[in-house]
Amino acid sequence: MTNMLRFQNFSSLDLDQKPWFFKALWLLKLPILFKEDYEAGKFNNYRGYTTLTGIDIHTIEEAIQFNTFHEGIHYGVVKSIQKLIT
Repeated sequence: MTNMLRFQNFSSLDLDQKPWFFKALWLLKLPILFKEDYEAGKFNNYRGYTTLTGIDIHTIEEAIQFNTFHEGIHYGVVKSIQKLIT
């Protein structure tokens, strides 16, 4: 059942043509799919890089931590805009 939302070619998935609940389901499913891929070793050959802000990321574990931080920045901006307009 976990492969229900797996697509061979992600770029061919046009979420703009799907109902809102499919988009919500897809977003809820992404962490599960990521965990499966991580446990299957699909990121064993992860190549590190330096972000535009100068943060060095060497491993997939560091990338996961950075992504959480990065998404938190987006969340903070959205909350600030929300506070500004309400």
